[in-house]
Amino acid sequence: MTAFLISFASCLSNKKKDCIGHLRYAQSVYNKHLLNNDTSKKDLLNILVQTNSALECPSTRIGAVELKISILLNLKYYKRGYDFVNSLNIYDFKYSYKKQMWRSFFKAKSYEKKGDYLNQKINFHKAANSVKNYIKSNNIAPDNNGEDIYYDFYELKSKISSKEEVITELKKLKNTYPSNAQFIDALIQTIIYKGDKSTTATQNE
Repeated sequence: MTAFLISFASCLSNKKKDCIGHLRYAQSVYNKHLLNNDTSKKDLLNILVQTNSALECPSTRIGAVELKISILLNLKYYKRGYDFVNSLNIYDFKYSYKKQMWRSFFKAKSYEKKGDYLNQKINFHKAANSVKNYIKSNNIAPDNNGEDIYYDFYELKSKISSKEEVITELKKLKNTYPSNAQFIDALIQTIIYKGDKSTTATQNE
């Protein structure tokens, strides 16, 4: 019996190491893709397989879920992404709002692909509201524990509001939380950069 338990524990340990290896490899390749934008669709599909393997271990599942969502968005597999998120439990995410957020986000992108911008905006609103409600109900401040959450919210807010509106709101937030001014300033710069980049892309079309 003792030998069986030792063998079983060894198998679990090896599986955990495999999961960590799969996730690290997939994340490394994906990060290079983001930096250089030269990864082929075949490479992205390959790291999707690696990510699926990392989903099998509790220790790597949350990280693998986030990475798989990013890859599916990059591949523009919106229906597949929606179905994947819908199959998950809220505990498969770092924060409970993320399931509703990503579900609405994938729906918004699907409508965008079809040219249905009314339903696109409706679903971006739903995604943003899922984060906003989480912030309110949990009294989250934009500190070290809440930075990711506020980033999610204002990233979505920028898709449904003008750059000026978002920046005005962030400046008010800075007045409320002066001790978190550095993070909020960085967020403002991100919104400005993305807004300018979007304008340039539109002008070049």
